[in-house]
Amino acid sequence: MIRIRGLLLFYRNLFWPTFIITLCCCHIVRIWGISTLGPLIWLKLLSDALAFYFLKVYRSKQLYFFYNLRLSYTILIVFSVIADLALFSLALSFTQIFLR
Repeated sequence: MIRIRGLLLFYRNLFWPTFIITLCCCHIVRIWGISTLGPLIWLKLLSDALAFYFLKVYRSKQLYFFYNLRLSYTILIVFSVIADLALFSLALSFTQIFLR
């Protein structure tokens, strides 16, 4: 249970920057259609990589807290990418269903 809370605490650091990118992608899909999905997924993955890089560089001392919970950096990254892509696909689904 503590490890799950640690994963969610780590994702909380990344939620707002990645959520803003998600909202921008939803707006682009609403305007230009689903044909822009390929480049938007790449944009999302590159923005996630950039967020992880800045987190590693500027908040490296905060990562020791997660290491003490026996959460490696790889586990943190994989969980964050999966959670972020799940929210991204959910937001795009809602965009296609409700805003068309």
